Amino acid sequence: MANRSFLDNLVPDDAIQTYSALLLFCGIAMLFAIPFAARVSQHTMFQSFYAPSVFFVVYTFLMSVVGIGRGSAVAAQERGLRAALMIGLHVLLGQLLVLPYLIYVRAVLAASEPRIAVIALYSLLVAFFVGLVGHAVESRAIMRRRPALLLKTALVLSYYVAPFGLNLAVRDRAALVSLISPFGAVLHILNRGSALATTVAFAIPAAMIAMLLVRMRHQARRGPA
Repeated sequence: MANRSFLDNLVPDDAIQTYSALLLFCGIAMLFAIPFAARVSQHTMFQSFYAPSVFFVVYTFLMSVVGIGRGSAVAAQERGLRAALMIGLHVLLGQLLVLPYLIYVRAVLAASEPRIAVIALYSLLVAFFVGLVGHAVESRAIMRRRPALLLKTALVLSYYVAPFGLNLAVRDRAALVSLISPFGAVLHILNRGSALATTVAFAIPAAMIAMLLVRMRHQARRGPA
């Protein structure tokens, strides 16, 4: 009975639509990622917004949509580290669902093999981070009995888009600023950026996750406000 309850929580009815959208739009994006046969034979390197990058940018963004959606849903049921575990499982399930797409793209674009694995790991990390943010925002909204959809949407879009706008203001550090955005980080990885910059790209969401987990644990110990 406990196992059945766990599975029901992992794949509730309202999650099916989210996962279906993930599969549908990742599939559409993959169609644009398949290069011509000549380009496959040449193993052409990725360029920013060259067709294969469309798939990875869309895939990373949709994983975040899954994260914030499921994080918000978990807020009504769980608190503390148990909530974080449920969010992580939801995100991992989403990753497993799109794994066939990643395997196919890896087969078509053999030269990009290591980068695909790095992007998959990065997207999983970002989706988990965004899921924790969604849980935090939704938890506060539940306590205050106010809708949080607009705020969550604004936060996600700002996280993805704002760093590109900041590039105009800090041109001397544009590369570093762009790594804050998952869009910038993914394009950096695709274009064979430096190992140091890739480490920074991973460190940003990882640090935020650590802070949010500490906060969630503290709030769970303190109990409902």
